[in-house]
Order: sequence, then C-alpha cells, then structure tokens
Amino acid sequence: MLEKQVNRFIDYCKVSGFKDKSIESLSLNLNKFKIFLDKIHARSIKKVTYRHLLCFVADFEAPSIHTKKARVWALSQIFHFLALASPT
Repeated sequence: MLEKQVNRFIDYCKVSGFKDKSIESLSLNLNKFKIFLDKIHARSIKKVTYRHLLCFVADFEAPSIHTKKARVWALSQIFHFLALASPT
C-alpha cells in the first residue's frame, strides 16, 4: 500500500541531505510499518487511526525503547512528507 510513497520519501531524503544512517533507519522502520499495515489489513493510509499508530510503535514485534523512538521519528517524517507532497 505505501510502497510508492515510501520510495518517493526515501528519494527525497537522499536529495535533501539526510545522513546514510538516518535513511537506513527510516527505510527499516517504514518497511516494518508496511508489514504491520498488511497484518491489520489496512487498505488505505487514510484509514490508519491513532490507535493503529500507537499499536505499531508500542507493541508490534516487542520493540525496545530505542526502536519505539525511531518508529515515532520515522512516522512523523513520512506523514509530514505525505502532507506536503499530496495535499487534499
């Protein structure tokens, strides 16, 4: 579902000067988010609720506190990008 948007976002990060480690972290966490969305059968990003985001960050695959922080940052970045890239 998010494949095209994530790829566009990662390309944006590369040309915007994000460090390689940041891009690696974003890619890893956004791929995990795609897996999570598949598991909950979310068909549209517009159908994702705060509860879904909370479940992903706090519970999906028993993340460490550092992973939780990285997930919050990745979600914040991608949703900010999506809001700017495709305003409704």
